Amino acid sequence: LLNGVDAVIENLKEQGRGAALKTLVESGNYSIVHFYNSFGVYQVLRQIWNDGYRCRIVETVHSELSWGDSMTKVSARSEMVRAIAAISNNMAKKMLKLGNKNVVMLPQHIDWDRFLAVQKSKNVLDEFGVPKNYVVGFVGRLSPEKNIPVILKCAQVLPEVSFVLVGEGPQKQPLMQMAAKLKNVFFIGARNDVERFYGAFDVLILPSDVE
Repeated sequence: LLNGVDAVIENLKEQGRGAALKTLVESGNYSIVHFYNSFGVYQVLRQIWNDGYRCRIVETVHSELSWGDSMTKVSARSEMVRAIAAISNNMAKKMLKLGNKNVVMLPQHIDWDRFLAVQKSKNVLDEFGVPKNYVVGFVGRLSPEKNIPVILKCAQVLPEVSFVLVGEGPQKQPLMQMAAKLKNVFFIGARNDVERFYGAFDVLILPSDVE
């Protein structure tokens, strides 16, 4: 199973994107290559396929909003892609309407008991020095599609409110620079106990453009 291929290719970038991925797949003798909503990776896999490498390719349709004609492009890949994993019934139905017969619905799983068992408490914020008077929180990836600058604008006009951001992502450093003068914004980083933070928020904010 080959996933997170962009990071691997970055480490092998002196070979070039296509050559690095081709070398990695063939040398690892992978039986399945998995990727999602990445036209760049697909182009590389297409070249490998054209060169005669016949491993099974599985694609996850993560969001039809990630690039405008995602559904059409995914549908056109059916000869090469052995299976398409959709993350919802609605997504699976759309793929089937486009003529795909190899669609599997794999819903995103949430352990509800894990969250329902948490008592509402702000104690988890103590180690970060977060004032507890009123807390607005975000949990998610710090990336452009999450539209986090909106949260920072809220923090500017509501200095008496604490804004807590739980998560990591490629925009973390730029966002921290933007928030450098804001004393009411707290970057927590990645956590394995996010349910405790949900229990500490008075309001959850999600200004995402793509969700």
